[in-house]
Amino acid sequence: MTRDESVMDAPPQRRTELRVDQALPFRTDLEGMRAVAVVLVVAYHAGIPLISGGYVGVDVFFVLSGFLITNHLLSELSRTGSVRVLRFYARRARRLLPAALVVILVTVVVVALVAPPRLVPPVMDDSRASLVFVPNLLFADRATDYLAEDSPSPLLHFWSLGVEEQFYIVWPILLLLLWSITRRAPHLLVPVLGLLVVASFGASVLVTNYNEPWGFFAPWTRAWELGTGALIAALGLHARRIPELLAAFLAWAGLLLIVGSAVMYSDQTVFPGAAAAVPVLGAAAVIVGAQSAGRLGPGGMLSRRPMQFTGRISYSLYLVHWPLLVLPVIGSAMGEPLPLSQSVALAVLAVPVAWALHRGIERPILRSTIVDTPGPRVVLVGSAAAIILSIVAVLGVETAVAARPLATATVAGPPPATESWPLYSEIVPADLRPALADAPADLPSIYSTGCHLGLDATEPTDCTFGDVQAGEVVVLFGDSHAAQWFPAIEAIATSRGLRLESHTKSSCPPFDVEIVTNGVVDTGCAEWREQVIRLLEQSQPDTVVISAFAHYAEFGSRVAVGDRWTEAVKRLVHRLSAGSKVVVIADTPRFPRTPALCLSANVGDASICDFPRERAINEPFAQEQRAAVESAGGQPVDMNDFLCDVDRCGSVMGNLLLYRDQHHIATRVALTLADDLESAIYSPR
Repeated sequence: MTRDESVMDAPPQRRTELRVDQALPFRTDLEGMRAVAVVLVVAYHAGIPLISGGYVGVDVFFVLSGFLITNHLLSELSRTGSVRVLRFYARRARRLLPAALVVILVTVVVVALVAPPRLVPPVMDDSRASLVFVPNLLFADRATDYLAEDSPSPLLHFWSLGVEEQFYIVWPILLLLLWSITRRAPHLLVPVLGLLVVASFGASVLVTNYNEPWGFFAPWTRAWELGTGALIAALGLHARRIPELLAAFLAWAGLLLIVGSAVMYSDQTVFPGAAAAVPVLGAAAVIVGAQSAGRLGPGGMLSRRPMQFTGRISYSLYLVHWPLLVLPVIGSAMGEPLPLSQSVALAVLAVPVAWALHRGIERPILRSTIVDTPGPRVVLVGSAAAIILSIVAVLGVETAVAARPLATATVAGPPPATESWPLYSEIVPADLRPALADAPADLPSIYSTGCHLGLDATEPTDCTFGDVQAGEVVVLFGDSHAAQWFPAIEAIATSRGLRLESHTKSSCPPFDVEIVTNGVVDTGCAEWREQVIRLLEQSQPDTVVISAFAHYAEFGSRVAVGDRWTEAVKRLVHRLSAGSKVVVIADTPRFPRTPALCLSANVGDASICDFPRERAINEPFAQEQRAAVESAGGQPVDMNDFLCDVDRCGSVMGNLLLYRDQHHIATRVALTLADDLESAIYSPR
């Protein structure tokens, strides 16, 4: 053994108490399981019907990886009492890094060429995170950021590689440590591993039910899935002779659990949490049973040539399929999803692309004696150098894109009087306000003062504006779509000498429908809402202005639509109108992509970023809400005719950018419409 290979070795000691195959023979059934896993993931991402839960394929990969890696490590520990950690890391680097670097760098270049310039920086962040093995942590943080841009990343699928790479970094050291600690009591190793698996599973259930993005992306909530495979290896369950009939039952049942969860689960399933146990146990059952099942089991099917081919290229196929599906969306004007026929065609195209990557990059480097001969230290230093050079290359691409102009040289000046609205600009003027780069930060002042509450808050604030000593009171109540009107309501309160009280909270409509936030029922929203309503019932302000996002049903809150929504509107208006004038502002238009992103790629022709009115505004929904408001004694207000003409909704008027994101108007737009909103509230026609 060379010095390079002996880092962190434990004292040699042969431990016959733990029996592990010294060399796990190649199992065609597991190669076939890789094929099942990757096909489920690709089919799900392509939007193929009936595979609504194909994301469970990733969980199958986790179990397989945990099993194979742990079997290898325990085999080495059983033989030598040590783990050649650097050699293990070098082998993982040769296996995973070359193909990943190629996909990341090619994706970065394509994004720079076809994506709107405003969308390039977050993708560059994603690439850097992927290069240093932490993309899952970045995506978890971004998914819980209410203000983050809602646009698919072509590198999003690297989250699972981040989890695996973090496992590969920690697991050999941890396993070696546990081996050393239990040296005098080897029977304790498996129970300790079991406790780690149980603890991680418990964390997965708890975190997923509290904050699904972190439950989904965090390594500590996914470790139990890899640990399940590790337990199978440590217990030697895969090597034990099981009666053929029982083994066949296990293997087929496991496969049924995997495929069944892929069919039965959907984006509405709270996942991973307890739901992930189904595909994980399914994968475990296949590992344990398939080898002993003989002809009665699924081994024959899994060993067929198409399955072996797909399993062999599964890593490359996983790498390339998502960018192929997402890059056309990113490069389109409004970022709309592809038709099913196109996404299926791209998913099929991913197969030859993956084969080329496997044959041209992945396999040659893994098998190369030239790469292997210098030893693990050289491989790791070379890997680190490749990562650093890639980061530098990403920075160079980002710098080049940042130099592109985000406006024309034309100065437009203020828009015409609102009586002429909408009158759209055909270009992005040099004096656009806010500038395209500043659009995401164009928030009403109640965000910075803490008066607009975030997702975790449950207690109402005591925020007053305007003439705080005035006897006449107006209240703004609702979610961020009420908060977007704060600049206008504040201007109205100031001009009329009113006391303004603000009660707004992100992702929490004022109507009492069940809201699901980040995959979890938001009980905090219901608590905050009821407290505000009771406060208003007691104080009976003169006017209560309400507004809410109209599309909660598309983000997991399935009951926030139809009769349940309109009945909730009626209940609220009826409760508050007993002592106050209740005004409900219709929701504003919604675009499939933030207009600023589209405009950054079309500064000379802003009309490309216009969106049909019939798709930007859900007119049937708006009419039902209007009728509900009127029937309960409230006053509906609709400002959308200022923003959209009969056919389209534009995004620039004069030097005004109309929207800060996909569905919130800019602060200057709200302020410009203050007089018209005042007339609609206090002097309705």
